[in-house]
Amino acid sequence: MRRANELGVTVLLSGQGADEILCGYKKYLGFYIQELLSSGRWLAAAQIFMTFIQTGTVLSQFNYREAKRYLPRWLRFPKDDVRGPALVEGNSWIHVGLNGKVTKRQVLDIEKFSVPALVHYEDRMSMAHAREIRLPFLDYHFVSQLVPLPIEFKLRGGWTKWIFRKAMEPLLPQAIAWRKDKQNFIVPQNDWLRTELRVSVAKLLAREWVSERLGLIDREKFRMRYEAYLRQPATGGRLGIKDIFAPLALELWACRFASYLSQ
Repeated sequence: MRRANELGVTVLLSGQGADEILCGYKKYLGFYIQELLSSGRWLAAAQIFMTFIQTGTVLSQFNYREAKRYLPRWLRFPKDDVRGPALVEGNSWIHVGLNGKVTKRQVLDIEKFSVPALVHYEDRMSMAHAREIRLPFLDYHFVSQLVPLPIEFKLRGGWTKWIFRKAMEPLLPQAIAWRKDKQNFIVPQNDWLRTELRVSVAKLLAREWVSERLGLIDREKFRMRYEAYLRQPATGGRLGIKDIFAPLALELWACRFASYLSQ
């Protein structure tokens, strides 16, 4: 946003919402297969699964560390619970896994889980530099038409966003319209936490935590988790970046706003 300001770009277009309304995220295939299995459509589920294997799209990018929060508990490796007593006693778990129809999950992502947070920080960053962000995929006309659309128009023939790809096919090169490897914006957090930020994390773990005093995080259990994270291979293992970064971010936030938090 700062660079856009420097270049004199006043208005920017953002693609936020496209994955939620067109089932672009890998997780939606899991929700779709689960929905088919729950309704007894085993053959259809197997056929959908095979088309994605043959196409080499979503399933070729499966990563346990990313996918585990969507898997049922019996398919997850056990891990230490680093929540403090305030969160444990408050039963703070929000189930985000495979537990319903695809369309229902799309609505939850648009209204609660995904879109609100994404557009919140995007709006803050753009306004900090006096830039205007426009979100064509979140136009209510577009959302109201595409979300209720039968899932076969979104996940089809081994492709996500099928109807959108077909619509763009005459306008874009084939390599773009039918690109297989969906890539997010990569931030090297994994490398940072293993190398240049390792000393900073160690210093943070050596002092008292505000979040622990508030009953939000068990610092000792988190320390053990971080050590296990450092021992696992950099490109594998059961612990992902969210398992480490989220508690650290919470503690840094709590430190900054400690004077405003209830004891």
